[in-house]
Amino acid sequence: MSPILENLQTFCDRVKSNLRERQINHKCIFADIGCGPGHNTALILREKFLYDDEEEEDDTSTDFICIDLCKTFIDMARTDLTSEFPDQAKNNGFSFAVDDMMVLNTLSNDSVHAAMNFCTIHHFEVDGVTKTLEAVHRVLVGGGLFLLQFWIMSDTDIKKQQDENKKNDVERKEDDIICTPMDGPPNQKFLAYSIDFIVKVAAKVGLEVVDISAPIQYVFEMGEDEEECCQDYTFITFVKQMGRKND
Repeated sequence: MSPILENLQTFCDRVKSNLRERQINHKCIFADIGCGPGHNTALILREKFLYDDEEEEDDTSTDFICIDLCKTFIDMARTDLTSEFPDQAKNNGFSFAVDDMMVLNTLSNDSVHAAMNFCTIHHFEVDGVTKTLEAVHRVLVGGGLFLLQFWIMSDTDIKKQQDENKKNDVERKEDDIICTPMDGPPNQKFLAYSIDFIVKVAAKVGLEVVDISAPIQYVFEMGEDEEECCQDYTFITFVKQMGRKND
């Protein structure tokens, strides 16, 4: 099983246990934030990760909300998901919205039981990451779960930035490491973030760490004359602290 499938399955198992423990018997609302063409929602349904009984033909106990800033992706997700999972669609188990993940105007406060965001925050500067986590916190119910996948800084990058911090500002803390540029398409700035930074920002907005996966290496496909390019990523599962009020 691939790392993505393993982490999705673990997260969905946590979601099911979380709902049972809190005795939530109505439909689970699951938000795929930055869904792209809906591949990860499709994986969850295809692998029956949220089914109470894996032998069931279908499971409509979860409503999926797919959100992306790109209308083309939303149109693709709507077409692909409704055609592959007609029972889910027939029971109004899908909704689709073009929305900014830093705001999430589509979603009300305390309305989502579980959410996921896969490999999108590398597009954002620090302020964008903070706003995204604040928006996720706002829409989650108390005790709700959030799975975040993102590119992470390598140990070499962290050591290099620590050395630069010491050289440029002796008063700056050694652990004040935030992000480093990644290789990406021309005219686009991709950022890999330190795990510690993401955890600190999440804690400030009221998201508590449940689990952090070991770093996973991804090898990018390159042209014949280009050097091999690798980057690590990780998954962090967060829970919205109970009793934390939304701003």
